[in-house]
Amino acid sequence: MKPSAYQLFRGQVPMTDQTQRGFALIRCCDEQGQEGWGEIAPLPGFSLETLDDAVAEAQGMLRHPDGQVPNSPSLAWAMDTAHRNLEAAQRGIPLCRLIREDAPNHIRVNALLPTGEPVSHDRPHTVVKCKVGTLPIAEEWNRLRQIPARLRLDANRGLNLGQALRLSEALSALDVEYIEEPVAAFSDLPAFIEQSHFPVALDETLREMTPAQLDHLDLGAIVYKPSLMGSWIHLMQWHAFAVERGIKMTISAAYETGIGLWTLANVAAGLPGASAFAGLDTYRFLAGDIIEPRLDFSHARLELSETFSTLYRVKAETLEEIPHG
Repeated sequence: MKPSAYQLFRGQVPMTDQTQRGFALIRCCDEQGQEGWGEIAPLPGFSLETLDDAVAEAQGMLRHPDGQVPNSPSLAWAMDTAHRNLEAAQRGIPLCRLIREDAPNHIRVNALLPTGEPVSHDRPHTVVKCKVGTLPIAEEWNRLRQIPARLRLDANRGLNLGQALRLSEALSALDVEYIEEPVAAFSDLPAFIEQSHFPVALDETLREMTPAQLDHLDLGAIVYKPSLMGSWIHLMQWHAFAVERGIKMTISAAYETGIGLWTLANVAAGLPGASAFAGLDTYRFLAGDIIEPRLDFSHARLELSETFSTLYRVKAETLEEIPHG
């Protein structure tokens, strides 16, 4: 059943670094009161659009929601997932089961260890994503060898080819699943892939190129951030690329609230062939949330066996409703 009404909200949640994370939400509902939420969460400094841009576009679209294609990637993702979350609610199943009937009841997540954060031995994760490339190689080695888990390294395009190869050589004894965006220049990727000890994953590059433009590369994984990338169709194009090439697809977050994270977790669990460990640990950097209770990642996994509305309440009273009529 199609939505009978839409609402647009805006809000912010505190981060652990004392900043605020701004976001907007689309709520669509049917005549029986079933609802689906989608989160508009462009990431400052990374997304093509600002939150103000996306909200203004959403106001225009929601006046006439049929047949329009959003320009803002974050709005496209929010609209598509609001509709799919509504359909899942109408069927009384979690979103992952709407995507795939035999989806698992939970999704496991990797931990995120930013540069400068001490290594913790108390967290239960078996896969840890580590930012690398800013410390001297000896310090990098001493830091990473303390982590009792499989590693996903992320250089964030911070290295030239020589630096990246030296880092790969120095860390070759570690249990590394892949290294993400190892070099600054795309033209250096083939040489790094040929000479490195580690499989290569791409993240930012996906926003600049099509699957066809990457077909010549022997990749190990793609790291896909839906809030930054766009529509459901766009997700399916990259998922098809990963399946056809036999490479991993890691669904990753961009500091979304619990609504956005719940959707990403369900997408990661529902997509056939997606990595068993999703990149959702950004959630621990949110000091507050728009849902209650908070998502529970305490066991390095999130349970997905119930519908969203069964488990969580959206604190709409803390949001500002944005008119669009």
